[in-house]
Amino acid sequence: MEVAYKAGVVDPVEETVMIGLTDLGIKNVKAVKTAKLYILEGKLTKKQLDDISSKLLVNPIIHRVHYFRRIRFFSQSPIQIRAQNSRPHRQRKSRDGRTEAELHFSDTERAAVRDYYKKLGRNPTDVELETLTQTWSEHCVHKTFKAKISYNGKTVNNIMKSTIFRVTKELDKPWCLSVFVDNSGVIDFDGRWALCFKVETHNHPSAVEPYGGAATGIGGVIRDPLGTGTGRQADLNTDVFCFAPPDFPYENCRKAFYIPAAFSKASAPAVADYGNRLGIPTVNGAILFDERYLANPLVLLRHNGAYARLDGEKRTHNPGDLIVLVGGKTGRDGIHGATFASDQLTDESGAKSYTSVQIGNPIGGKEGHRYSPAGPRSRFIQSHYRLRRRWFILRGRGNG
Repeated sequence: MEVAYKAGVVDPVEETVMIGLTDLGIKNVKAVKTAKLYILEGKLTKKQLDDISSKLLVNPIIHRVHYFRRIRFFSQSPIQIRAQNSRPHRQRKSRDGRTEAELHFSDTERAAVRDYYKKLGRNPTDVELETLTQTWSEHCVHKTFKAKISYNGKTVNNIMKSTIFRVTKELDKPWCLSVFVDNSGVIDFDGRWALCFKVETHNHPSAVEPYGGAATGIGGVIRDPLGTGTGRQADLNTDVFCFAPPDFPYENCRKAFYIPAAFSKASAPAVADYGNRLGIPTVNGAILFDERYLANPLVLLRHNGAYARLDGEKRTHNPGDLIVLVGGKTGRDGIHGATFASDQLTDESGAKSYTSVQIGNPIGGKEGHRYSPAGPRSRFIQSHYRLRRRWFILRGRGNG
């Protein structure tokens, strides 16, 4: 069997080869496709082949499997924007195969969308629906943290604000230079240097693709300190993983996307690989095992960065400042990643959310990191990260 990426999935190796061909002066190559060839010998049933490929060799979310065929190049279909009827209470399929339930609206949110566009006297477009479901997703607005939670007879209103936010405000430590306002938290280290801290989980993506989910997770926490203040180079990574026991019986693993051993063998190396390609070490980590993490592993990632205190000051932008967008190409991978985080993981999540896990591109990220602005004299006054590209705000109109 030959295994190749699906159409639209980013493959950094393909891009690197094309750059190398250009450097060699070879200009008549139109495209490059990479694949892996697996040769299996023995009398295997179709079910056995499917189990081998889906559990060990292939991620159906991003890969195509070809049995005894040549790999062909897949054409990209253009993105289409069209109006569609907003009836969130109905399980109606659109032409791209998605049902409105897959937009991950709650019942209350569906009613709000329906009533709003009813007042406007028109139907929403696909872009408007996708924008709403992303903006209202668990990933973007943390609905669980903001909700009222009952526990042991007590009701907690907004668990984040009533715990971490409240205590931080009450303590009011002078060495907390920037908290809850930028892309990462900043504390004073010795009066001259400040430290950035960013922690993030990447559980859903890692459940359906252990290596890619963990890799892009560490990429995200590296990204955010670089987008804090005027921007800063990265320093070190740490991680904590919680998986089901690696010797968990195979017959009990049917509801998981991967057998537990695959999580532990893929996730930790993914963090190390991604960091190494950026020149960032992973200095600490832990792996814990419990059966309750069978189908939904916990992947907790952290990054630290250090910079001069003045560089960490967040500056304002003004009319006339230029915005520069830097980053890699956007493929069809990683689409609906934010809304996917609001969904319950089921046996069908892999097939339904095949585009939700982004393919990491640390080499492309390294190129952007090398030009990260730092220093009080920098003309870059603010740095932001949005999606997989980075925004720089440049003071003044400049001359080239």
